[in-house]
Amino acid sequence: MMDVIIRPIMRDDADALFALRLTSLKINPEAFGADYADTLHNQTAASYAERIPTVDSDNLMIGAELDGALVGMMGFVRETRPKTKHMGVIWGVFVDPKARGRGISKQMMTAIMTHAQQCDGLRQVVLSVVTDNQAAVKLYQRFGFTIWGTQPDALQVHDQSYAMHWMSYQVASI
Repeated sequence: MMDVIIRPIMRDDADALFALRLTSLKINPEAFGADYADTLHNQTAASYAERIPTVDSDNLMIGAELDGALVGMMGFVRETRPKTKHMGVIWGVFVDPKARGRGISKQMMTAIMTHAQQCDGLRQVVLSVVTDNQAAVKLYQRFGFTIWGTQPDALQVHDQSYAMHWMSYQVASI
């Protein structure tokens, strides 16, 4: 078995990214605001290619590759409005269940946070996570994120309600 490769996702990865996104929405519908059926019928790999940032952007998508297959993803997007451009958002975090237990989320988080530290003027990184996902909550806390609020009934999936933690990390000033 090969080592995990953590790397930026490029536009050439659009087909694999879209397939992994559909897998994430099907396997863990409670973890995402997007819906599997809606995404399947209203999105395409080409539309996902448009979401993949260029290398000259503060935005970044990280992928985890194992044995030549994309098995993990994590996105970072910088706010652009004048009053919020000091913030970035982590989104779309997923590792295929077949690849879990290898520290892939930690490796992707390290790459994203290293990138965030290098974004000029960035002061805060925020994310949201379903409260039931304690492994993810603990991972984010190990990286210095703190819970600043909990939203009850944030997502409704198959008649079940899920609460969501809102977490933030204050980027050290240089």
